[in-house]
Amino acid sequence: MKSIEKKIPIEVSGHSAHITRIVAGGSFGKRELVAVVEFDPHVHGLISSGVHIPAKEYTRDELVKVVVRKAEKSIQRHVEKQEQEARERRDHEHMEKLAKGVSEAVGLA
Repeated sequence: MKSIEKKIPIEVSGHSAHITRIVAGGSFGKRELVAVVEFDPHVHGLISSGVHIPAKEYTRDELVKVVVRKAEKSIQRHVEKQEQEARERRDHEHMEKLAKGVSEAVGLA
């Protein structure tokens, strides 16, 4: 017998995604839920994201609205982090070339 995997299809910043499950989240004493959103295809290398939402009852439409809004912010933070890391890598590569050039210029290489 096949099990049927239930998902709620959503669109996040123009990308196809699904809410696959809702789990209790947060640290002890913090009342929140986590909606697991899977992207298909991956978005900027992001396969899935845990979206933290207030712990309360939701209708399907309310859930979709809050999850999409928070998932969009999650994607934006992910993209900004990737861009920052790329800038840091380029800066480090530049510094490596500079160090090599200075070493060669002063006879240390």
